[in-house]
Amino acid sequence: MRLMLFLVPICTTALMVGAGSATSANRQASRGATVVRLATESVTGSRDRTMRERESRAVYATGIAHVHRREYDAAIAALTNALELDPDYADALSARGGAYFQKGDFANAIADATAALKIRPGMFEAFYNRGVAKAELKQFDEAISDYDAAARLAPRLPIIYTNRAIAYQKKGELDAALGDFDTALRLAPGDFRNHFNRGVVYRQLHRYDEAIADLSKAIEMSPTFIETYHQRSHALYEAGKVEEAIADLDRVTLANSNDAHAFEEKGEAREKLGKRDDAIREYRRALAIDGTRVTSRNALARLGAE
Repeated sequence: MRLMLFLVPICTTALMVGAGSATSANRQASRGATVVRLATESVTGSRDRTMRERESRAVYATGIAHVHRREYDAAIAALTNALELDPDYADALSARGGAYFQKGDFANAIADATAALKIRPGMFEAFYNRGVAKAELKQFDEAISDYDAAARLAPRLPIIYTNRAIAYQKKGELDAALGDFDTALRLAPGDFRNHFNRGVVYRQLHRYDEAIADLSKAIEMSPTFIETYHQRSHALYEAGKVEEAIADLDRVTLANSNDAHAFEEKGEAREKLGKRDDAIREYRRALAIDGTRVTSRNALARLGAE
């Protein structure tokens, strides 16, 4: 199942201007020229910081625009510039980590999320993004720990539960995965992906009727996502509904005439129904697409049709 990345939105927090004023400097004028000079330098430094912070926010917005256009190298460059202007800009660190993730640079994605959390320990986006990156590296226990933290901070964000469920599924903890998919669906009942994912887990648990129901719901909600038909064909086949499984596989091969695996599965289903000639035709089609498929080659030998 595919992991999803939570992209950090443009920060809308008002810029906090540093303290320090000419008025306080004037009050201290009687203490001498040295004190006045130091106070003036303090005001100047505060204004410089404010200008750098404002410039950093503008560059950050440019970086986020690049992220949304999937221009990840440009996004990383812009966000790096924002951090040079303001090294403690946690949003820029988290966003740059997201861009690194999209490029497949999971180590830098984790490093940026970790750095953001040192600056802002309650930043749920950083926990979430670090969890996604760790899951890509198959560090599922650590990913789950980060998702736990994100869920405590943002308990009504469904994508956290979706991705934690996927991590549990990858670990083989299927009941925990189901629980998280249930939560995600309560929070976002209109997201077909959670029906799809939960259907896959139900199938792994041999709960075929529930798997078929979830996958059928996913198809109803997003009929053009062909992989759902493929997954439902497996559940139907394993539930003994072989003709219905073939109908779903027909949809798969109609959408992708080069899917050797689906043709091979149709061969197995037709062979199970005793339709030898039809099975041979499907196996031969699979081999025509991919001559390395051992299952199809062995099936043809078994059927006396090498």
